[in-house]
Amino acid sequence: MSSPRTVLTIEKVFQGGGQVRLTEALAQHPLDGVEPLPLSVGPDDPQVQGFRSDLEGASLTRTVGQTLYTALVAHPELKAELRQALLSQGTILIDDQFSFAQSLPWEALFDDQVGFLALVDQVRLGRAVMKTGAPPVERRLDQSLRVLAVLAAAGGDTQATAEAEWKGLTQGLKAAKLPWRLQILGSDEVVKEKVEAAADPAVKFEFLASRESIRNAVESFKPHVLHFFCHGFNEPSPILELATRSDQELAKPRGSVALEEADFSELRQACPEVWLVVLNCCLGAAAGGQSQPLARLLVRQGYPAVVGMQEPIDRRDAHCFAAVFYEGLARYLRKAIKSPPPVPIDWPLLMVEPRKRLCRQHRPTLSQAHLTKPWTLPVLYVSREPFQLSEVNVKSQEPLEGASLEVQSQIEGLQLARAALAAQPGTEPLLADIDARIAELKQQHEEGGP
Repeated sequence: MSSPRTVLTIEKVFQGGGQVRLTEALAQHPLDGVEPLPLSVGPDDPQVQGFRSDLEGASLTRTVGQTLYTALVAHPELKAELRQALLSQGTILIDDQFSFAQSLPWEALFDDQVGFLALVDQVRLGRAVMKTGAPPVERRLDQSLRVLAVLAAAGGDTQATAEAEWKGLTQGLKAAKLPWRLQILGSDEVVKEKVEAAADPAVKFEFLASRESIRNAVESFKPHVLHFFCHGFNEPSPILELATRSDQELAKPRGSVALEEADFSELRQACPEVWLVVLNCCLGAAAGGQSQPLARLLVRQGYPAVVGMQEPIDRRDAHCFAAVFYEGLARYLRKAIKSPPPVPIDWPLLMVEPRKRLCRQHRPTLSQAHLTKPWTLPVLYVSREPFQLSEVNVKSQEPLEGASLEVQSQIEGLQLARAALAAQPGTEPLLADIDARIAELKQQHEEGGP
């Protein structure tokens, strides 16, 4: 399921500015003889500055995208390589090695024939990070997809925003009928009560008390995905700010728990098997001062893929992104697990539909994408090393053909309960009872019974 890819590396030159080098190409276009090309656009370019300063980016989204694309294809070999990547439905990765390139909106790249590359199903667009020596880790999908979500944005209507994020996550995960579990670390009592009232066996809520709460949850839950809905800052260095239960009860406008790059290194040591980090907050992929974007730094640490926002993002857009992204991830995995391992995951492919939905949230049709820019804010950083699952031990929850809604509901509830119990010690007898009950329901259906 992986696609051929082209990697363009943006390098810094001695006296400022940058140059673009083709560092990975399709087989038809070898690297020999392709010299680096000076990059004719930068953060001080009027189109870029206008795009950044305009909240909606009205009429400038296409302009800045055309400017960036023109700068990339000024060299004939690079133009031919990108054209081949577009025709081959290949992945295009930008390796933005320094702040000059990290602050440019590559997600807005616009080709006159194709349109916005990030909104085309046949194109996979992302940013790449070179390997930094992190030891290789085997990654598996066992029993269920596990997401640890820290829902802890301080200030404002925290209850409403955390509730909307929780509902968006569960809505997305449920859509694909894949076994999943969601562990929430939150700060709001009302949200905890609503989660418990929903009585979903796949969802568990605990209060966030300190930085150690996150590490303990990572160690015990062993998530595949770390998700953060909070406040993010990039000056003077990137940081996430999280509100605890105490912060919420005292109505503090700022959270008392801070996560920096070093804290994520500790989390990775606690669970090296994490596949993906989602920073669903402001500025998680924005360079600040002399520091690189937090999303990029985490991939350098060894996380295979990280999603972050390059500018402040409206909470409604953040909720929309989460719901669509996780639905796409679950559906992708449901399809992927039907293939024998190793199973590759094409992370850039999962960004297309969320961007489309963000666009439609602000404009009636995709043809008006040039009149808005929130869909350009999600940025995906991936390791230059392809990602794959070495082992898969999970079955999709395929609907039982012809079964009544009551039977389907019973089976789905039992499957979710099984997924929630599978990783807990001492539950083997319960799992056997659940399997027996599922088999009984299926046999009754096949025999035409109640």
